[in-house]
Amino acid sequence: MTERKQEQLNQDPLSLGYFRSPYALMRLGLPEKVLRIASVIYSYSNVKRRPDAKCAMSRRKLADSAGASRSTANRAVRLLEDLKGIEFEQEKEDAEGHRLPCSKYTLKMKGAKGAVTHFRFLQTKTFDMKDGRPPRKLKGLEESIVSVLLTNATNPKAKKGFDASYESMANLLGRSKDGVEKAIGRLLRAGIIHRPRKGTSKHRKSRYVACRELRLMAGKEIEEEKQQVPAEQPAYKRTKAEIDADARTERERHYQYLRDAAQARADANRERAESDREYSRIHREIRGLEPAIERARHDGTMATAEQLAQRRKALKVQEARILSRLGLTAADLEPKWNCPICHDTGFRIKDGKMCDCWRPPRRSS
Repeated sequence: MTERKQEQLNQDPLSLGYFRSPYALMRLGLPEKVLRIASVIYSYSNVKRRPDAKCAMSRRKLADSAGASRSTANRAVRLLEDLKGIEFEQEKEDAEGHRLPCSKYTLKMKGAKGAVTHFRFLQTKTFDMKDGRPPRKLKGLEESIVSVLLTNATNPKAKKGFDASYESMANLLGRSKDGVEKAIGRLLRAGIIHRPRKGTSKHRKSRYVACRELRLMAGKEIEEEKQQVPAEQPAYKRTKAEIDADARTERERHYQYLRDAAQARADANRERAESDREYSRIHREIRGLEPAIERARHDGTMATAEQLAQRRKALKVQEARILSRLGLTAADLEPKWNCPICHDTGFRIKDGKMCDCWRPPRRSS
């Protein structure tokens, strides 16, 4: 094998104009933009002759590569971490424990057979849908259907045209039959795809092809792949704006974690206390006395207000005894902040300025 051929086999698929989605990944029913992000990660981490390939990108770059927002990229990573049926890893540190400039992701699927090629021009090109409205970009399901047809068209081993029923296309893409039928109808009316043969039974399915313009555009992208001499995926160098944005995100995540942990402890203590019948009864009575005391004071019946206040005081003593029996105090029922100055918000309560309690993690030199 020549050196040039070896380099072509090692080519990074995202240096071209497309990325790939395994059919098995599409059938998981992920939201459309989450699926795109997962497909970008899959394409980077499943490169021929590069078994150790990884997707090294900041969240912002990952979002841009999939045509999504950064918040969607964050949500996608969280979802993929918990998703069954795939092998997903996120590396934040190198072998020596130093924090990486940007995370490295891998997404593998055992036994995944076949993949759809998503051409990037389909995400940016606008089409006249022949519905009396201004031209627009393809919707997620429409783009997936056209991508299936273009994947077939650019495969020299595939027959001309893609045979499918609404049901088989829906099963292939992990979408509803009704949604697929409506999407195909819109694409046919717009002339984006054609149906040279209409199915008559489940054994003789309809045959679909993408329009000539799109087939030529897709063929050009594939042809460029054969002509390029690719390089390894370049190490992504973050801009100052990205570094600052990531630092803010890390800081916010740190304080959010502290607040959530403090609130979770308080909620657990409160639930434990309220599971005690006597405490629950007394606590409800105390809460009912609060508005009653205010009403009495407002009406000027100070004797009644004083009587109710004494009752509340006695109940508070009983409440404290029950909490003590449970190994708790009244303070345990409220969040205990790590920092009393900012209450784990990162900003001082008294003047709103940045708190000194923030200690950023050390970075490797």
